[in-house]
Amino acid sequence: MVTIVVLRSWAPEQLPRAAADLDATAVLLRELATGVGVAVGQMSWRSPAADAARGAADDLGTALRTLQESYAMQSEAVRRAAGALVAAQDLLERAVSLAAEHGLHVLPDGSVTAPPPVLTAADAPAGQMLRLADARDAANSARDRAAGMAREALAAAAEADRDTAAAITAGDGIGALLARVAPGAAAVLSCTLSLAAFAAATRADLLDGIADRPVPAVGTDPHQVAGWWLSLPPGAQRAVLAGSPHLLGQLDGLPAQLRHDANVAMLPVHRLALEAEVARLQERLDDNLFGGVFTDDDVALELARAKLRALEVVEQVLANPDRLLLALDPSGEHLTAAVAVGDVDAADHVGTFTPGLTTTVQDALIGYDRQLAALRQQAGDLAYNAGTGTVATVAWLGYQAPQWSDTGRPSRSVASDEAAQRGAVRLSRFWEGLDAARDQPAHLTALGHSYGSLTTGLALQEGTGVDDVVFFGSPGIGTGDVGDLGLRPGRVFVSEARWDGVADLAAFGGDPNQLDGATGLSAAESVIDGVRRQESTGHSDYLTEGSTSQYAFAAVVAGRPDLAPRDDHFGLTDALWWTPF
Repeated sequence: MVTIVVLRSWAPEQLPRAAADLDATAVLLRELATGVGVAVGQMSWRSPAADAARGAADDLGTALRTLQESYAMQSEAVRRAAGALVAAQDLLERAVSLAAEHGLHVLPDGSVTAPPPVLTAADAPAGQMLRLADARDAANSARDRAAGMAREALAAAAEADRDTAAAITAGDGIGALLARVAPGAAAVLSCTLSLAAFAAATRADLLDGIADRPVPAVGTDPHQVAGWWLSLPPGAQRAVLAGSPHLLGQLDGLPAQLRHDANVAMLPVHRLALEAEVARLQERLDDNLFGGVFTDDDVALELARAKLRALEVVEQVLANPDRLLLALDPSGEHLTAAVAVGDVDAADHVGTFTPGLTTTVQDALIGYDRQLAALRQQAGDLAYNAGTGTVATVAWLGYQAPQWSDTGRPSRSVASDEAAQRGAVRLSRFWEGLDAARDQPAHLTALGHSYGSLTTGLALQEGTGVDDVVFFGSPGIGTGDVGDLGLRPGRVFVSEARWDGVADLAAFGGDPNQLDGATGLSAAESVIDGVRRQESTGHSDYLTEGSTSQYAFAAVVAGRPDLAPRDDHFGLTDALWWTPF
């Protein structure tokens, strides 16, 4: 309710400044909407993901234009309110002055006190009685006029307040649409001084810096990405996350929680795009008399369905509250992803694992997530006991690992290092991004298995922030000289289990456990601190919980390689049969 006290407390002289801020914000929104339109026009590629991105960009442009119209409408309403409130305050003060002239007072609700009682004939002469009667009549008239003026002033102020609040909350303006651009923003305001504060805060905190600091391109140096993000005010950061999650999730150098939020926001978008692709391909096959005999539609359909299964697996893994989705990319032949166990931005030690041949998100992520959670627990216990801090781990399935179906495709075959070369570029940038997003770099350990050890070795040669590396079940690391890896002496570790023929192939730069400067980690049965650890045999048991190899890897991840059990190097004669990578 607007009362005399409230009306007098308002400062309408502040509102023109608020209107100017709203106008400036409307101009900026128009410029942003124009920029989004230009960006959409330049999107020339065609794919389900591109169509989804194009649709999201169109929606953002529409939201920005509607917001611009809303801000312009609010600016006009604020200007009207300023004039109305100045007039109402002036009318109120004239009412107060009129009442005071007759010894009256205006009450908070706009009513006016009654004149004092007049003397009776017995108390005063007739002439004085006449004058008192005239004074009483004048006071009563003044009371009525002052009360009318005061009530008119309060009514005008209340109407201005309602009209301005209605303009601010009209339609979808500052309600749903602002929530899409900056979740959690205030939606209901009055036309008092708080409106001026809102307008200024909106301009400074929500949108400043976006136009001249666009989202960096995917592949930008992680340290540049980190600097860009820190340069944005908090409101602009929220706006970018709401408007460009498809870009942020793929940018190395951003905080882990941000990448997680961006990638999770894209899950339903990817799902809709893939479901549309499945429906389109199924319809083409149904309409084709020969099915997929003369086309690749049947293969494409199976790949799209596999990506949908991969999304389901990702969502299943994310049901664990301490998981972070650091990468999600359905654009390739197979969906790729990276999932962290624990807070990689705060942990003192971070271990990243890269797997090899036949790895896909839909078939392998759940198992690797479980193994890396156990590895993190083991490493965390060792780090806690040694007083060296906390641990996080990452399952990095972020490249197109070779599949058995790639046998007839030389550039994709497991016999070629091309898939590893392409993956190494992404992996090295991912490692750099982990450090770039932090105030202080973590102790970073790379773990590479099978063909993934080749990807890991090639990535290390790109120059990274990795401190230690463990190669296991490795057919080669892309070099015959551990010095090429850029690590300090004594920081390269190799593990080879009994019966693991892949580890003796030496297909990519020699047998890793025969390289000078590589330290062997045991995979044999052992007793450590009174606990019996089981042997790992064959090619796929290295990360088995309770095994010696798992304990050894955990010790390296925890920054305590001195606790890792060592072994003598195995040779070709130990590989009595060959197992797949």
